[in-house]
Amino acid sequence: MTEDKLTLKKLLSFELKSVILGVLIAVTAAVSSVALMGSAAWFLSAMGIAGATGMLINIFIPSALIRMFALSRTVFRYLERLITHNATFKIIAGLRTYLFERILQIEFKEALNLKKSDCERRFRENSMRLEYAFLRDALPKLLALIICTAAVLFIGIFDFLLAFYLACLIFICAVLIPWLFTYFMRYKTLSLSADLSALNDGAVKVGEGLTDLILNHADKKLKTDLLVLNDRICKVRAFFTLVEDMLLNITYLVSAIALILSLYLMAPYYAQGKVSGACYVLLGIISFSMFEAVFPLALSFTKFSEVKHAFNEINALMNLPKDQKEQGKEFNESLQSITFNNVSFTYSKESPLLINKFSASFVNSKNYALCADVGSGKTTLVYLMTSLLKDYSGTILLNEKDLKSFSGSSVRKCFSVAPQSNDFFSGTILDSFKEVNHHIDENSIFKVLDEVELTDFVKNLPLGIHQFLGNNGLLLSGGQARRLVLARALCRNCDFLILDEPGEGLDVIQEQRILKRILCSRKGVILISHKGAGLNFCDEIIRI
Repeated sequence: MTEDKLTLKKLLSFELKSVILGVLIAVTAAVSSVALMGSAAWFLSAMGIAGATGMLINIFIPSALIRMFALSRTVFRYLERLITHNATFKIIAGLRTYLFERILQIEFKEALNLKKSDCERRFRENSMRLEYAFLRDALPKLLALIICTAAVLFIGIFDFLLAFYLACLIFICAVLIPWLFTYFMRYKTLSLSADLSALNDGAVKVGEGLTDLILNHADKKLKTDLLVLNDRICKVRAFFTLVEDMLLNITYLVSAIALILSLYLMAPYYAQGKVSGACYVLLGIISFSMFEAVFPLALSFTKFSEVKHAFNEINALMNLPKDQKEQGKEFNESLQSITFNNVSFTYSKESPLLINKFSASFVNSKNYALCADVGSGKTTLVYLMTSLLKDYSGTILLNEKDLKSFSGSSVRKCFSVAPQSNDFFSGTILDSFKEVNHHIDENSIFKVLDEVELTDFVKNLPLGIHQFLGNNGLLLSGGQARRLVLARALCRNCDFLILDEPGEGLDVIQEQRILKRILCSRKGVILISHKGAGLNFCDEIIRI
């Protein structure tokens, strides 16, 4: 297992300078807000007292301070939102890059068990939920801690007992009550997260297999299930909104209690002349206004379980075993031979051996047919020789050197593979070739298209090789997709060409024609098949 773990510290480290700057500006904006309310209350009180007693006071300096605090609060709030939101976007972008790099490092055997929706959910839904980790969790809590601590310490200068009572009220309002709500709502939060994940999986299923669902009359059931999920999610969201409103109302109530408590406890000091009337009102306003920093904590605590769930889901992905393939040295020579000596492999300790003491040799001056029944491990042999799987027993030698001593990426440069599945990224025909050969030109593309008999089809498309293939090659028939996979493999000039079940989706005559063209024009081809097409063009047939 790896030691990778996503933490709040790591999350914020993607944009640490902006985070620190945003926090400082947010604190300044909050202090300006409290100062504005306090100075305005002091000024109004002082004016009232001066009017009642006939005293003269300087109105210019207090009014100037009020304008300054009002302007600074507006400016700093704008800057805080500008910087913190920009930092959040960069944090999410950094997280996605970090997560993508980590997914590419997952041990191949573990990656085979991942569903497309698993990765997509982490990239989209879970990563976006983590915006709460900074904007609505870490930042509000930090601001509340700084502002409330400063206010309590300031009030403690005048009366320790009042400061203690206010600290208790803040703890009850900002920590205890939200924690109780969060604790009793945790099951609803977990069910909401599960429903959101199920809704995402359903959406992916619709996108990938809508035609299949319609043909098999399963679309109506899926639609009904998704509508039920959506209705349940809406109800839980409405309940959470109610809880947030309750927490806000409780905070307003406690802030009013703090104001009354402050006025009550400071009244003797005012009566004894130890504090002026203006300062008496000022302390009450500070006691009330510091709760402004507590209001955002309501949303923070209601979203805490969602943030925690997102952290756990991402960490579960990040803690999958890391592939150790890149630890070996570079394989920089031309691959002349591949030798299997008593190689055995199983995907899990509980499963029987898929490959049992397999021995064979391949040289790049011959063409080979690797034949066996379906499910007997032919594709797994491809994974082994290309160093995607390394936890096998026995030895695999490349040019008489142990495969395990080389990095996987350098080994795979020697192979061009047409896999059994017809998988494409969304893009154009040209994009699909550029993915495997960055330097290929149009002439080279049409040359390999000729070999697989796709030239006329591509030329008759409205945009030719710039035609969009649709999601996962949806606009191609099975046979067209299969031939395009073959063409992509042919566009790379490697020591060995591996064709894994190349005839799936093709008629027998066309398959025989294409395989003859490929096998008679190059060497170092390993044809994997459970059928007989193309075997007569191979130099050697190996049966598992």
